Amino acid sequence: SEQVNPQVFKDFHYTALGHLHGPQRMGADHIRYSGSPLKYSFDEHMQKKSFTIIDMDTKGNVDINTIPVEAKRDVVILEGYFEDLLNDKALQAKHRDDYVQARLLDTMPIMDGMAKLRQVYHRCMTIDLVGRVAGPIADMGEAIFKELNERDLFNQFAETVWKEPLTEKEQQYIDSVWDRILKED
Repeated sequence: SEQVNPQVFKDFHYTALGHLHGPQRMGADHIRYSGSPLKYSFDEHMQKKSFTIIDMDTKGNVDINTIPVEAKRDVVILEGYFEDLLNDKALQAKHRDDYVQARLLDTMPIMDGMAKLRQVYHRCMTIDLVGRVAGPIADMGEAIFKELNERDLFNQFAETVWKEPLTEKEQQYIDSVWDRILKED
């Protein structure tokens, strides 16, 4: 597209170009990419899709009409914290049947995230963990986990899953399990 000078098409009344998914003109209104009629990836989530009708008379005069396409299901990116996306009823109603990419800001692991999101966004296709990449835990790399023993790692995992630390009774039980495991080794 950038390699061909639009002047190449100066002698034509209309030039229909293909492959680019976004409708656009190339140097003049009569040199155009029609774009794809539907969104085919999340990169296209902001594109307005359409199809183009070209009427040309016998003298080569061109009338170009662009007809917007409203797809039955949109392609959307929803960004936010997992619990907010899961509990926002208005957002769910608006995007229940759309193709969804969830961009999660959470820094902690989320158990069964896709299954839970698909309960409210039926066509959730991907989860992008942007919070995990940007958060301080990711910056520290594996070092934080290398310093923890198995018991501490388990406790951290349990707190992440249940969203609260183990009770004293639960901790005593887990300690007894760890003691048995270590004796067997």
